[in-house]
Amino acid sequence: MPVYTTESFSTYKAEFSATLIQVDAMLLSDIFEVEVEFGWLTTDYAKSNAAFLKIKFFIESVIHQSVFTWPGAKINMTNITNKVVMLPHPPANDVIAMVLHSKLNAIVSKFIDIVSVKVGSKVRDPI
Repeated sequence: MPVYTTESFSTYKAEFSATLIQVDAMLLSDIFEVEVEFGWLTTDYAKSNAAFLKIKFFIESVIHQSVFTWPGAKINMTNITNKVVMLPHPPANDVIAMVLHSKLNAIVSKFIDIVSVKVGSKVRDPI
């Protein structure tokens, strides 16, 4: 278990929009609210701040306006100019939250510990 050197937890809330490719080639456009809870692992404020900015950039720039798909999707993705996020299963709030939790921990693991990621959909019921 990580040791939180600053004994501090924070919460970051953001929004992003995405197009989801579901089963049977169904496209859904949605706006997601994401809440990331994390603990600070270092007292080096420059490094921990840089790690936080990576979280912010990933959510607000990398996955914003992207296409979420999965390996079984029946749509040819070769001519899509949006960023494509490949998920292990058809896109759903819980799958997106698990993938974000894993990816964000990989990005900032030395300086921040991602405790939880909650994803809510404005179009569909949050999970």
